[in-house]
Formats: sequence, C-alpha cells, structure tokens
Amino acid sequence: MPPADYNYDETMSTLRYAYRAKSIKNKPRINEDPKDAMIREYQEEINRLKAELEAAGGGEGEGGGYIDGHMVPLPPRVEKQVEYVDKIVEKIVEREVVIEQGPSPEEVAQMEAQLRQQNEEARLKAEAKRREVEAQRDLAESERLRLLAQIDEQENAAFQEEQRKVELQAKLQHMEHKMVQGKQIMEQAIQQEQELKKHEKRLRKQQEREHELRQQEEQQRQENLLLEERCASQEEQVAKLTTKLQKLWDKYQKAQQEMVDLQHFNQQEREDNIQRAAPA
Repeated sequence: MPPADYNYDETMSTLRYAYRAKSIKNKPRINEDPKDAMIREYQEEINRLKAELEAAGGGEGEGGGYIDGHMVPLPPRVEKQVEYVDKIVEKIVEREVVIEQGPSPEEVAQMEAQLRQQNEEARLKAEAKRREVEAQRDLAESERLRLLAQIDEQENAAFQEEQRKVELQAKLQHMEHKMVQGKQIMEQAIQQEQELKKHEKRLRKQQEREHELRQQEEQQRQENLLLEERCASQEEQVAKLTTKLQKLWDKYQKAQQEMVDLQHFNQQEREDNIQRAAPA
C-alpha cells in the first residue's frame, strides 16, 4: 500500500529511519546481543589503551599508572582520546535503542511501482469519465436541435392550414352571400363546409402536437441544464483529483531525494566516526 495522504510525512519519516537501520552493520556473536558486542569491543579498546598507558608510566616515570605506590593521572592527550571513545560508545547505544528493522529496497521499489500504477489508473479513469460526460452532452444537444426543427416544421404546417382555413371561410361566406339557387351550388357549399371542418380538425391536431413538442423541448432543455451542471461538476472533480495526484507525486519525489541525502549523510557520518575513533 502507498503512504496515505493524511499521514504521508510520518510514513516517509519511518522509511528514512528504516534505511538508516539497514545501513548499520553489526558483528553479532552466538548468544550475544549485537549492541552488547559493539559495546564490549569498544570497552576492550579502552582497556587496551589504559594498559598501554600504565605500562608506559611504569617505565618512564610519567604518564598514567602507579609510580612509587602513587596513582599518576593519564596524559591529557590520551585521557581525551579515552573520553572520546566513551562518548562514541554512549552514542551508539543511544542509536541502537531507536533503530527498528525497515523495508528492503525491493519492497520500496514495489511501493513506488504501485504508486505509479495507481496514479496512471486514476488518470485513465478520470479521462474516460470526462469523455463519457461530453458524449452525453453532445447527444442531448443533438436531440434538442431535432425537437426545435420539428417544432418549426409543425408551426409552418399550422400556419399553412390556418391560411387555408381563412381562404375556405372567405369562399363560404362569399357563396352564402350570393345564395345562388340551384342544386349544384348547394352541393358545392356543403362540400366546402365539410372540407373546412376537416381542415379545422387537422389544425386542432397540429396545435395539440405543437403543444406536446414544446413541452418535450422544455423538458429536454431542463435535462440539458442538469447535464451541463453535472459535466461541470465532473470536470471540477477531475481537476481536483489531478491536482491532488500531482501534489502526492511531488511529495514522493521530494521524500525520495531526502532518503538519498540521508543515506549519503549517514555514510559520511559513519566514516567520520570511524576516523575519529581510530587511535592516533
């Protein structure tokens, strides 16, 4: 699992301590704690230095050791060297208390690969979601335009029927005013009246259809508004996720550089301690 965002710093701090722990090499002995073995080695070195000082003091009359039954203090230079070795022992003991076993380089590499894979999967998922929302928005806009074109067609047809109705009414009124006697004229008037009723019926149907189309267009427009709002929300979420992933990746790169710097510093510190601890 990659480090969580809310405790990222704590996780990377643990990894840094783990790498420091991996870099420390002990010389364990059977049935002996590595820390105790290191302390024992430094104590043996201290005892060896003291023994050499005592031997030197007995032969020359100056330095550390006993002369004529009296204790002669160690020379300042040697005494400082012994004190410095004691401090190194205390520092190593203190470090051994806080060190814990960290992950191996293979495990860290696996964590890095998982982090990169999760970043790529999140990016592909966000891109697919964005394309899906855009396709839905384009489809809704096409449907709205189709309904508008159909409404225009129905309005033109209704206008033509209205014009036809006016013309028929004018003809009917003209014939009624004339009231020409004759069977043929009466039949024509009746036929025209029947045609007028048919046109009125078709006109009512077209008006009803036009009303339905207007309702559908209004409903489609409302749906388009909701879809556009959802699209904007999705795009905002994609932007936030992309920003969050970028920040996480930047933190990861920074932490990785810090681990490299800590390893280099740790190695330099060990080399400096060894050089300072070595007898002059």
